[in-house]
Amino acid sequence: ARPRILLNAVQSKVGGGRVYLEEVAPRLCRAGALEWLVLARPEQARDLEDRGCPVVVVHPPPRGGAVFRWNQTEIPRLARRLGASMVFTPANVGSLTLGRRSATLLRNSFEAAASWRGWRNRLHWTAQRVLTGWSVRRARWALVVSASFRDEVVRKFRVPAAWLADPALVRHR
Repeated sequence: ARPRILLNAVQSKVGGGRVYLEEVAPRLCRAGALEWLVLARPEQARDLEDRGCPVVVVHPPPRGGAVFRWNQTEIPRLARRLGASMVFTPANVGSLTLGRRSATLLRNSFEAAASWRGWRNRLHWTAQRVLTGWSVRRARWALVVSASFRDEVVRKFRVPAAWLADPALVRHR
């Protein structure tokens, strides 16, 4: 039997996350070595199914801290119920409660985010930075989108260089 991986798409609604879903998720779903199930919001489901991805429709809160809490509580429950060996979240923050059964894609530059104005943006990106650091340290895998972003991850989160041997892949212990 192929290992079952859940792709947590609930945070990939706009921007780079949406592009990732449209372009990369279907390729992952067609790859034969793993069985992928995409956890998608109702408005994402049809497009992903049309692109060849098996989908499990979920109903997380619309945004903010409630989504973070949902990812920490409901995603592990779904992983157990669906028999998944790992959950991959293509967003900076994965499910911390899954620990070594999680993988995350680091794709948002914190250096660029630091230039955003307004207290809400600063609060959001401060929380993102802290939670991303925790995700990187707890996950089995953390993918990065480029060599330059890998360098930023090393600086920001002080992770051992050995975890970053490949520019496209951060491998943990």
